[in-house]
Amino acid sequence: MKTPFVTDILKKIAPLIGAELLIEPEYGFVGQVRFQNGKKMLFRGGNFNVNRLGSVEIARDKGYASFFLQTFGYKTPEGQTFFSEKLCQNLVLKRNIDDGFAYAQRLGFPVILKPNNRSQGMLVTKVYNKRDYYRVARQIFKKTSVLIVQRFYGGRDYRVVVLDDEIISAYERIPLLVVGNGQSSIKELLEQKQQLFIKNGRDTVIDVDDFRIKSKLRRQKLSFESVPQKSETVHLLDNANLSTGGDAMDVTQTM
Repeated sequence: MKTPFVTDILKKIAPLIGAELLIEPEYGFVGQVRFQNGKKMLFRGGNFNVNRLGSVEIARDKGYASFFLQTFGYKTPEGQTFFSEKLCQNLVLKRNIDDGFAYAQRLGFPVILKPNNRSQGMLVTKVYNKRDYYRVARQIFKKTSVLIVQRFYGGRDYRVVVLDDEIISAYERIPLLVVGNGQSSIKELLEQKQQLFIKNGRDTVIDVDDFRIKSKLRRQKLSFESVPQKSETVHLLDNANLSTGGDAMDVTQTM
């Protein structure tokens, strides 16, 4: 893909007005203009920060967002973007599904696969081997043309909300799970959890057909018909998004 026309123009204009130009190096499609007065403006393609559109476009793109976060000194998961065969036809730097697998091998399994521009945990999957990788990667490419392969980091999942350098709230996100009662099957426990969501006014819908749940159960040598013992915890997803059935525990006062 040729360097965008807009970026070419900015390269010429920036020195003339004393502005600094930061451009994402691989494709030259996104960047930031820093003016002499300290004001900053992000852009993506032809979308500039008019009503913050440039910032929104970049924030929705996990690959570009990671680039800027790293550039500004924040730690991000080690990862790389890879592209569908159709998109690769239009790119100078071609990284296809097979390149993604080679990269996953270098990182070392398990790794995380996710769509580059989706939200709410859609298709975010922890994969353990070659078979897992290609199955999930193909699922992602049915929905979008860019996937990300990231190193897996173990630990707890927290979300912290900050406004003007002040922590407003913080909570721990817990992936979808059920707790056995010694009588109900995992499928029945999921149905009970769904009813509890409805009772509490929560609009989350647990997708029992999600291939990730079935894979997680198989890895634990379980099925929907399995009956967990009383107080036994069965984890059903690796991602902790509330939209996929995860729970949140407020830790604002104890973090």
